[in-house]
Amino acid sequence: EMGKLFDLEASGYFYSRLQNPACDMVAAKICALEGGSAAMLTGSGQAANFMTIFNIAGAGDHVVSASTIYGGTFNLFSVTMKKMGVEFTFVSPDCSEEELNAAFRPNTKAVVMTAASNVCGTFLPIEAVGAICHKHGIKFILDSAQKAGTFPIDMEACHIDALCFTGHKSLLGPQGVGGMLLSDEMVKATTPLIAGGTGSASHKEEMPMSMPDRFEAGTMNPPGIIGLRAALQYHA
Repeated sequence: EMGKLFDLEASGYFYSRLQNPACDMVAAKICALEGGSAAMLTGSGQAANFMTIFNIAGAGDHVVSASTIYGGTFNLFSVTMKKMGVEFTFVSPDCSEEELNAAFRPNTKAVVMTAASNVCGTFLPIEAVGAICHKHGIKFILDSAQKAGTFPIDMEACHIDALCFTGHKSLLGPQGVGGMLLSDEMVKATTPLIAGGTGSASHKEEMPMSMPDRFEAGTMNPPGIIGLRAALQYHA
C-alpha cells in the first residue's frame, strides 16, 4: 500500500511533502475564493510571478505590463528577462482599450497587471482588461497580492489565466507562503522551473504529472501553510 502511495497510484496522506492535507485545504480554499481551476503553493507571491511569466514568455517574445507593478517584478522584467531576450512595454493601469491595443505586437504573449497598487492606490478594471486579452488571444496574468482576500475575483468571468497571490497581506497569513491559481488551459501549459525532491515517484527521471506534486519541488513550508490555513478559516 505504501508503495502505491509513493508511486501516486493511490491517494492518501502519508508524508508531509506529498498530498499534505494542509496544502490541499489551502489550495482548495484559495480556488474557492478566486474561482481558479488549480492552485500551486510557492514560497512567496514573487516566486509565483516568476514561475508564471517564465512559462509564457521566452527569447524573442513581448509582454505588456502595468507601470505600477511591484518593484521586484519590475526589476525581473526590465533587467533579468530583458537580458534573456524578452521585451516589455509598460502602460498605465487605467489606459484606454485603444492604448492597450496599441501596445500589442504580433509576438505579444501576455499582459501582466496588478489588481491593486500599494504605491498609488489604483484599482485595475480587471474584467475589462481580461476581455481585451481574451479577444486578442493573449494570456492575462494578474498579481493579486494586495487584493486577494478583500475583494472577490472571478477568474473565469475576467478571463484570467493565472492569478498570483501572497499569504501575508490581505489573506492575513504568515510570511513565506504564496502561490498561483491557474485556469484549465494554463494547468496544461505550465511546466516546472525547479525540479526534484517531490517525495513521490522518486524512481522516475521527470517530475510527476499529477498536481500539485509536479510544481512543488523540495520541502514545502508546513508551518507557514498551516498558518495560512488558519487565516483562510477566519475569512470563511
